[in-house]
Amino acid sequence: MTPNHVRLIDSCYPHHSALLATAPDYRPNSQELSRLTYYASNRPGKLPKITSYLEKRAKNEANKAKYGSAKQKASLLITLAIFRALTVECRRELPVFSRTVIVVVSVAVTSLPNDIEVAARAASVFTAWTTYTDGGLIGVDDHLTKAYLSVSRHYSHLSVLVNNKDAELRNRSRLLGLAAISGIVASDALYASLPEFTTQIPVLAPPLILNIAGMPTNTLDDICSTIETEPQPTSPYLAEIQARPPLSQRRAASIHVHIDGEKGPSQLDVAEAALRALKTIFQQGNAVQIARTMAAIIISLDSSDVWTNVEFCCWLADKALAWTQYQYRFAVPTKMVELLLASQGTPVPTARLMSLMAMLATVFTSPISLVNFSTSDVLTKLITVLLRRVAIDPEDGLLPAVVQCISSLGTHVYYADQIQDLAEELITRLVNIQLNGINGRGPSGTDPTRTVSLRCLVLSLKGLIETANRVGSMKKNVSSTVLGESSRIVAEPMESILERHDSSGIREDYSHNPRKNNIAPELWQETIAVLCEADFSVRSSYAQALVTFLLAEVPKEPYTFDSGLLNREEGKGVRLPSPGRPLTIPDATTRLLHAIHAAAFHLAMSPSLGFRSGAPSEASDEFDQHIHVDPPTPDVTSNRFGEIELHEQHRTTPSRRRLSRVLAALINTPAVDHIATATFSDYACLLNILITVHRRLPGRALLVGVPMLIAMDTNAMSALREGDEAVQGKAWAIKELLGRVWEEIGEIWASDGIQRRAREALDKLPNPGSLAGPTTPPLGTNNLVQDPVPWPAPSPEDGSKFPFINAEMMVTLLANNERVQAVLGLDKQGVLKRLILDWTEESALSDSIETLHHHDVLRGEGASALRKISPALMQIDNISLASVARSGKGGGVDILREALEGRGLGTSASVTTFDRMSAQGGHAGLLVPPTRPTSAGRERLKSSPSEVRDALDRLGIGRQTQANGRLRSPFPIAERSESETKPHVLVPPYRS
Repeated sequence: MTPNHVRLIDSCYPHHSALLATAPDYRPNSQELSRLTYYASNRPGKLPKITSYLEKRAKNEANKAKYGSAKQKASLLITLAIFRALTVECRRELPVFSRTVIVVVSVAVTSLPNDIEVAARAASVFTAWTTYTDGGLIGVDDHLTKAYLSVSRHYSHLSVLVNNKDAELRNRSRLLGLAAISGIVASDALYASLPEFTTQIPVLAPPLILNIAGMPTNTLDDICSTIETEPQPTSPYLAEIQARPPLSQRRAASIHVHIDGEKGPSQLDVAEAALRALKTIFQQGNAVQIARTMAAIIISLDSSDVWTNVEFCCWLADKALAWTQYQYRFAVPTKMVELLLASQGTPVPTARLMSLMAMLATVFTSPISLVNFSTSDVLTKLITVLLRRVAIDPEDGLLPAVVQCISSLGTHVYYADQIQDLAEELITRLVNIQLNGINGRGPSGTDPTRTVSLRCLVLSLKGLIETANRVGSMKKNVSSTVLGESSRIVAEPMESILERHDSSGIREDYSHNPRKNNIAPELWQETIAVLCEADFSVRSSYAQALVTFLLAEVPKEPYTFDSGLLNREEGKGVRLPSPGRPLTIPDATTRLLHAIHAAAFHLAMSPSLGFRSGAPSEASDEFDQHIHVDPPTPDVTSNRFGEIELHEQHRTTPSRRRLSRVLAALINTPAVDHIATATFSDYACLLNILITVHRRLPGRALLVGVPMLIAMDTNAMSALREGDEAVQGKAWAIKELLGRVWEEIGEIWASDGIQRRAREALDKLPNPGSLAGPTTPPLGTNNLVQDPVPWPAPSPEDGSKFPFINAEMMVTLLANNERVQAVLGLDKQGVLKRLILDWTEESALSDSIETLHHHDVLRGEGASALRKISPALMQIDNISLASVARSGKGGGVDILREALEGRGLGTSASVTTFDRMSAQGGHAGLLVPPTRPTSAGRERLKSSPSEVRDALDRLGIGRQTQANGRLRSPFPIAERSESETKPHVLVPPYRS
C-alpha cells in the first residue's frame, strides 16, 4: 500500500505527458500542493519522510536532466518549487529538514551549472531557507555545511559571469547570483558563528566588489543616495533583494529569470544589488566580522586591477566607515593598518600600498567619528612602517603618504591629552633616532636614512599639530604633496594667519581646538636640537614645525593695549590679565624659550653643525651629566632665576627637571668630521622663529631674547673677524637678523626710538638679498625647500664691523618704556638688570632646566648648616636632648652649628632662634636668612675645615658602620632586655 505522504507528493506533479506544457512557470498543482503543505505543517513528524522522498526524486531527475532530458528538467523544477513551499510553510520545523533542502539545491546547481532556469528556481529555494534559518546547523552538520558552501560558491561565480556577446544575459546571470548572495548576507546563517563567517566572507566579497569597481564614484554616490532614500528597491529585478527585517516579518523572495514586457536589467541594477548586499554586511557585522570583511575586500582588490583606481578605493573605505555601526567603526582603519604592516617589507612601493595609505587618510580625515579607536597603537604601527620604508630606501615613494597619514590622526580628538600623547610618541622616536640613528649606528650627520627619518618625523609632528588645530580648514586634494606626490590632504597655509596684526603689532593666533590640551613646552623642548642638524632639509622642516608649534600650542600672552588707560597711571595703557604668575618667575614656556635661543645662537654662530660620528653612548653620557634623579636646588640668590614667590613653597608635587639632552650633547660635542654650516636660508628661518617668539610671547621673549641678541652682536666681532666670502655673507646675515628683530621689538612695544635706530642700521647694509625677501622659504606652509638659497654676492662696501646695534641705547629705551615696565612688573632699574645679564649658550642651556625651589629649598646652597644635615639627624634614635650634656666640651648639634658658622665652641643659643626667619622686604623676605641675627653680638668668622671635621667626629656623623652606608648613631643606645624588645611590649622613648 502506498504511504499517504507519497500519494500527496505524487499528486502535486502534472501527468508525465503534460510536464512540458507547464512551461514557462513549471509549477506544481496548486490544490494538491496546499494539501501537502497542510499535511506537513500539522504532522511535523512526517517531514523527514516527505523530504527524504523528494530528495531521492530530485537526485534522479537532476541526473537524467544533465543528459538533456527536457521532461526530467521540468520535473526537477517542479520538485524545487515543492521544496520552497514546504520551507515557507513549515519554517518552524526547518531544522528538521534543512540538510535535505540544501543538498537538493546543491545537486540541482551542480548537475546543471549553466542552466539559468534551474539556477533561478534553486535560488528561490535557497533564499527561502536563508530567510528563516537561524544558522545553528552550519558548522555543526558537516554534510549541510559542505553543501551550503558549494551553493554559495556557485552563485558567487555566477555573479561575476563574463559574457561579452549578450549583455542582457550577463546582467541577468549576475543579478541572479547577487540575489542569492543577498539572501545569505541578510540571513543568520552568515553571522551566527565567527569561524563560519570567516569561511563565507571570502566567497561573498569578490562579486560585491567587482560589480561596482569599474563604475565612476559619482554614479555610485547617486546609487547610494537612492538606497538611503528608498530602502525597498524600485526595480522589478531587485524585488527579491530586501533588507533584513525581523524574523516574524520576513518574506521569502521569489526569483525569476525574465519579466515579460520588460527589458533586461542594466549595469546600474547590478551595481545597486551589489551595494545593497555590501551595505547589509557592514550594518549587521560586529567588530571582528567587520575586520574579516575588510580583509576579504582587500583580497578581492588584490585579485583584480582595482588598486590603481585610488579614487574608488578611497570611496570604498569611506562607505565602509559610514555603513558600519557606530561602536564598531574602529575596526575598519585598524584592519587596514594591520594589512599595511604585513606588507611593509616590499622592496618597491606597490599600488596596493599607495592605495591603502590613501584609504587610511580618507578614513582618518572623514567627518565620521571613530569610537574606541586607539590612535596611539595606530601611530606606533605607522611609525614602524615609516622607519621600515626609510631603511629599505631613503627615497621611497610611500614616505609622503605615511607622513600625511600620521598627520591626519589629529582630525578627531577623542580625549583631552590625545594630541599630546601622539606628539610624545613622535618626539620619543625623533630623539632616539637623533641620538642613535635608525639602526643604532650613532648620530652621524652623513647617514641618509637618519636624515630622512628625522625629516619625516618632524613633518608628521607638524602635520599632526596643524590638523588638530585647524580641522575645519582641511582640504582634500589628490595632487597636493608634502614630501612629494601622492599626498591627499593638505592644510591651509599659515601665511594668512601671519599677514594680519592686532593693535599691538603681534600677529594673529591659531583658532585653538577647545577639545584638546596643548602640547607641553617641556615635551617640545626635547626636539630643539633638530634646529642645529647637519642637513638643511631637516633644519628647514623643523623651523616650520617650530613656528607651527608656537602659533598653535603656546598660549599667547594676554597683554593688550588699551588707549582708554593712557591717562591712568596705574594702567600705563596696558590692560593686564587677572593676577597670576609674574613673567619674572621662570615657567615651562620660559625654559623653552631659553632652549630655543640657545639653539638659535648655536645655528647662527657655530662653525659646524650636527653631531660627531661615533657611538650613541657619547650623547647619552652627556645627557647623564645634566639629568639627575634628585636635582640640587639652585642658588636662590641668583638674579637669573628671579625671586621665589610664596605660592611656590606651597606646591606639593615637585616636577621632574627637563633638559634637551640632544641639545646639550650637540653644543658640547661639535661636529669635526664633516662641514655643515648655516646657510642664507637658515638665517631667514631664524628670523621667522624669533619674530614669531616675540609676537606670541612679547614679555618672556624680551627677558630671554634681548640678552641673546646682545651676546650675538658682541660675540660676532671675534667669531667673524676674518674669513672667506661665506663668512662675510654670514656676517651680513647676522647683521640683518639683529636689525629686523630689533625693529620687530620696537613695533611690538610701540617704541619709535627702537624702530628708528633699527631701520637706520639696516639702511647701512648693502642689499644684494634680504632675509625677508621672496626667495627665502616661507614658514608655516608645506612648500618645503629642498635646497637652501645661495649666499648673495658680497658687496665691497659690506664690512664686518661689530657691534652692529647700540645695545646700550636699545636696552635703555626698553627700560624707559612704560608698557615694558607694566607688563614685566618691574621699574626701570629692574628692567635694566634683567636685560643686561651675561648670556652664553651654557647659561641658556642651564636656564632651560626645570628646577625645584620648594621643599628642598631649606637644604639648598643658601640654607644653613643645621638644615643641610637634618636628613642625617633624622636617622638618630629619638632620645631626649635633655639627656645630652650641654657643656662647651661636649658634643652636640649646637657645636656643629657654631663650627659651620665660624664661631668658637662656646655657649650655644636656642635652636629655635634659627626658625625665626625674617618676613621683611617683599620677595627678599622669602630667601633663607643667616642662621643668627646680627643682634647676637658675635662676629662671624670663617670656619676652618678642621673645626668642622672635629665637630662631625664628635657627633659621629660620617663614620660608616654598616655596608649599606647608614649613619652611626652619635648617642649610645642602652642595651635592652629580651622582654623589652618583644613586639607586644610598649617601650617608652625616654629612659628615666
